[in-house]
Amino acid sequence: MIEFPNHEANLREQEYSLKCKVLIKEVAYEDFQSKGKLGTLTEKMAFLIPQEGSQRDTFFTAWLPDYEQNAKKEIVSANNEVACKTGYPVNGFFRASVRRADARVREPHIFVMSRSTEEDLKALNGQFIIITVLPDSESHKSDYARDFELSDSPNV
Repeated sequence: MIEFPNHEANLREQEYSLKCKVLIKEVAYEDFQSKGKLGTLTEKMAFLIPQEGSQRDTFFTAWLPDYEQNAKKEIVSANNEVACKTGYPVNGFFRASVRRADARVREPHIFVMSRSTEEDLKALNGQFIIITVLPDSESHKSDYARDFELSDSPNV
């Protein structure tokens, strides 16, 4: 039996160092809970825009999802989660999602999913940071991301 190497999987086992512009945007979303829709909320969210270069191009080849079709044959965009780390002001690991251009950001980008990292990045809107995207086999390291608690929430 002949086995062919999976090029995309090999690329996902590399570490990528990316210079990214921090973009903080007010985003509206619908809040659904067990009792149904609670309403539409807005919140400032963090996005990272990788700057041009060979690392960015190889990273997007590996991690940028292909378009998929749903049951209604509508084109929808898949997304892939990655574990990342960076220095100041985060100084640690965080989880993010690689996304195509959409209504929120008009170019391929990285959506920051870890709340503590998002809060740390809000002060850097428009500035640049260097992040390291970890290999897929090290995705568990994003579990080390700092927890975030609102100042008015009770400690549990």
